[in-house]
Amino acid sequence: MDVTFLLSPSSAGWLSRVASLLQGFRNVPLVMRHHVVPNKAVVEVRRWSDSGYVRLDESLWVCAAGDLWMAEAQKRRWIRQHVGEQIYDEVFALARVTRPSLAQLELVLDRLMSQHGAVFWAAWDGLSVEQRARLARVEHGWEVLRPALEAQALEILPVLLSVEAHPRSRAALLEAGVAGSYAPPAEVLPWLLLQVEWNLSPGVLGLARASIQRYGGQAWELRRHPNVMVRRRLVQLLPSRLPWVDWLMHEADPTVRQALRLRVEADCELPVLAEQLRFESDPARKGALGWLLMHWSKPVESRKIFASVERDLSPPQREILDRRRREGRRRV
Repeated sequence: MDVTFLLSPSSAGWLSRVASLLQGFRNVPLVMRHHVVPNKAVVEVRRWSDSGYVRLDESLWVCAAGDLWMAEAQKRRWIRQHVGEQIYDEVFALARVTRPSLAQLELVLDRLMSQHGAVFWAAWDGLSVEQRARLARVEHGWEVLRPALEAQALEILPVLLSVEAHPRSRAALLEAGVAGSYAPPAEVLPWLLLQVEWNLSPGVLGLARASIQRYGGQAWELRRHPNVMVRRRLVQLLPSRLPWVDWLMHEADPTVRQALRLRVEADCELPVLAEQLRFESDPARKGALGWLLMHWSKPVESRKIFASVERDLSPPQREILDRRRREGRRRV
C-alpha cells in the first residue's frame, strides 16, 4: 500500500482506491418494520439494498465502487395503530453524495486506518504530527499495537497513553501493563516514572515494573539520572538486595537518600550494617554507612549494638548524635 497516497483524501481517485481496500461490505436495510407493544419492541428488516456498503457513521455509507451514500429516512408507513399496539414500516432511501466533504472523506480514512492499522503504524516515521495524532485516535487491538510499540516505543508509547488516544487502544496497552505481558524498553522508563498517574494507574505502574524487571541493568544505571523524581521513584520500584549503599555514596538529594534508607532498612539488619561500618576503610562508603545508622528508624533491640556503632561514626556524625541526645530525640 502507498501510505502517502492513502493519507491524502483530496487526491484524484482516492476514494475508489480506498474503497477497494475496505472490508466488511454488507447490505443496507431500506425498510424496517417496528412492532411496538407494552414493554416490548420488535424490529424486523423487510427489505435490503441490492449491493453491499460499509457503514461510516449513523447515516453515511460507502460502496465498493467508491461512492458515498446517505441513508435518509423517507417516511413512516403505518400498518396498525391501536392503543397498546403499533405496527409501522420505516422507509429509507440511499442518496448518492456527489461532492463529498473533507470531513466525510476523513471518515473513510478512519475506517481504512482501523482495518489496516498495521500498515499505518509500520509507516510511523513517515507520518506528520497530525497524521500520527489521527492514527492514535482510531481504535486498534493489541495485536496491532504491540508490533508498533516494539519497533518505536520511545515515540509511540507516549502517544498511546495520552488523552487524545482512542480509549480502547489506551486500555489495551494498560491491560498489558497490568498483566506484565509487555515490557517497554529502558529508554522509555524515565518518561514512565515522570507520569502523574505512575502509582495511581495499575497499568502505568505495571509497565514500569515490567521494564525494570526485564532491563534491570539499564534500569540501575538510571540512578545517575538528572531528574530527582526519576531517581526517587526508581528506588521504590527496583527489586530488593541491591547495592543501595553504593548509590547512597553518590546521592545528594535528601528525598532520594531517605528513600534509599527505607530500602536498606527493609533489606538489612542493624548488626550487619554495624559490622560493615566497623571494618570499612573507604571514607566515602564509611560516611554513607554512618549516615544510614545515624538515621536508623527501626526499633533497636540492644543499646550495646548502637553504642558500638557510635564509636565508628565520623566526628561530625557523633556530634550530631550528641546534640540529639541532649535534646532528647535520640531514637533507639
